[in-house]
Amino acid sequence: MFRVFGGDLLEVVILGLPAAVVIVGVRWLMLRTNRPQRQALLDAVLEAGIVLNVGAVASITLMPEPYTEVQKRVVWEPWTSDLAYGPERVQVIGNLILLAPLVLFLLLRLRPSRRLAVGVTLSVALPLAIELGQATIIAGRVASIEDLILGAAGGLLGTGAAAALAPRLERWATPQAVPDDYSYGTVSR
Repeated sequence: MFRVFGGDLLEVVILGLPAAVVIVGVRWLMLRTNRPQRQALLDAVLEAGIVLNVGAVASITLMPEPYTEVQKRVVWEPWTSDLAYGPERVQVIGNLILLAPLVLFLLLRLRPSRRLAVGVTLSVALPLAIELGQATIIAGRVASIEDLILGAAGGLLGTGAAAALAPRLERWATPQAVPDDYSYGTVSR
């Protein structure tokens, strides 16, 4: 399965999980001095998610593969493959969900007023940059319009997930005010 998504994905996951724990722990210790504990933890987890997702996306999309001269550099016709074939279906699903977590983590670090504009921009710019890199720089990779469309759709999924999760996470991370009157809920005689 890991061969379909990129040869080094398993190594990225194996090395990335301990790195994520270290990043979360160190950043939480640094941030908790000037922020509420839950906000510091949320920020640390988001930053670790960004770092891990950048590594995974780079591993999946930018690592060279064995190249033959008959391969095309760019595939202009979308969905020319048979989606009933297992690996092709995995490829489509993988392209659809590849950028969603990265866009989600990046957007949750922004102010609410900027999330939609930045989300749409990232949804278009990230897959475009990946496909241009595959077409021009990296030998053995083939850029395709299908990957560009699915990557943009995945980025928009991440944008929608950020819009849905942000209010809940902000509510969770914001300290609740404790009433001054500690007799709240008691019966007075």
